[in-house]
Amino acid sequence: MSKMINFLKKAAPNLALIIGIILVGWLVTLKQCRVEKRYGFSVGTPYIGNYIDRCEVLMVNSVREDGAFYRAGFRSGDVLINTEFNWVNRYIGSFDLPQGTVFYVQTIPGGYEAKNCEELSKMPLIRRKVVAP
Repeated sequence: MSKMINFLKKAAPNLALIIGIILVGWLVTLKQCRVEKRYGFSVGTPYIGNYIDRCEVLMVNSVREDGAFYRAGFRSGDVLINTEFNWVNRYIGSFDLPQGTVFYVQTIPGGYEAKNCEELSKMPLIRRKVVAP
């Protein structure tokens, strides 16, 4: 019994850190889900291309016809260009703005149809105007 107690005493700080990290990750993901629902879209991170010329993209999976992203011109298969944040959750979370706020998002319309990263890089970028609902 005393070995178990000693183990728990030593492990407690690490467990608290792990639990904290899990909670922060969960809260950030929850915010992403809330923003996606509010704007009427969902995203994913599929890969385009094979082997050497392969890249992960931030793609619009679906768009609700009554949502702010649809009104801005986004469609399923568009690739979002994220140049500000390392994490998808933080990027999507940055859209959590007061109602009526106007912001711009760069996208490659139909970018998921590209055969590889080189083809994707040659597709035209569009800057879409989004109004926060």
